[in-house]
Formats: sequence, structure tokens, C-alpha cells
Amino acid sequence: MLSHHYWTELRKRLPETILQELAQTTGASTENIELLKMTYPEVPLELLHLLELIGGTYHESYHGQIISIPILGSDLYEYPYYLKSASQMVEEKKKRLNNETIRTRYGEWLDQPDLITVDPRIDIDAPFGDWLNFADCINNGGTSSLYIDFTPTEQGNSGQIIRYLHDPDSYLVIAPDFEHYLQSIIEAEFDFTQFFDEEY
Repeated sequence: MLSHHYWTELRKRLPETILQELAQTTGASTENIELLKMTYPEVPLELLHLLELIGGTYHESYHGQIISIPILGSDLYEYPYYLKSASQMVEEKKKRLNNETIRTRYGEWLDQPDLITVDPRIDIDAPFGDWLNFADCINNGGTSSLYIDFTPTEQGNSGQIIRYLHDPDSYLVIAPDFEHYLQSIIEAEFDFTQFFDEEY
């Protein structure tokens, strides 16, 4: 599985202190995996397999220890991302303004490309709740978040990966699916791990 290869190769690039923290983690429970599948029936298998290896790193508690370690990247190497747990992904769908869309959020700003950019493969009328928010960047998503989009335009692909970036806001497709997303990070040699060189 690609997710297993990803997890193996990533750990080769992490500092020993981080590896010791990650050693406390466990995979997602069967119950949480099934709940995620019920909430998002089209959730990609590679994401499920990754969660089976590590249940999440977004302020997630393991044996009383809180783990907050970014293990994902994007096309912007300077923004490493935390992997949300299966239960956090489900809760995010519940608490988000599910009926809000890009069109209702930005309104007339959509005509101002210096303020907002939207990839034509993304449906601006699709509710945000239809997207699976699987990762937030290290400032808790205020700057950037990653989503799996199951409701694209005709130009897009169901399962495509959206990268949201703030100020100026943009919603761009960075991979046609989760498998290609993981592969792109591998091919970039996990460049987001430069964060650990600076912080540890």
C-alpha cells in the first residue's frame, strides 16, 4: 500500500525526538474508521489505510499524551500539516457551516482575483460540508487546510485534493486524488520536513 510506503519513508526523515513521540501513537479504531466511512462513503482507501497506521496527529491524545506533529505536506513546503483523526474529520463535518459555499462566503469578492482565486475544477456552489477536511496546517488551519472534494465541476475529478490558502484566499486542486497527493509528497522528498530542522 502506498500509505504504508509513505509512513515508512517519512519516519526515515524525522528527528529521533519526534520518532519517540510517534511511538506512543496507535492506529484508528475500527469503530472510528467505520463511522468515517458512513459519514463520507467515498473516503479513499489510502486515507483509511494511513489512519489505520496512525490515528491522527492533530492535538490527539494517546495514553494521556497529546501528540501535535505535522506529518503531511502540500505544494507549499513551508506549510506542514497535521493529520486529523477519523473522529475529528467526522466532527468537523458536524460543526462546519455545512450549507455555506464559496459563493455565499465570498459573494461579490469572487470578481476580484486579487482577493480570491478558485480553481475551475471546484464547484463554488458545493456546500463546504461535502468536502472531507483531513488536514490543517500548523497554525490550526488558519492559514491553510486540505480537503478531499467529492463534488467537483465537470472539469474536475471526484476525490480531488483541494488546498485552501488564506490572505489572499485561494482554493486550488493540487492532486486528482489522495493517492496522487501522497505520491507528490514522496516525489518532493518530504520537503515539508524542513520544519523539523528549524524547530528541533
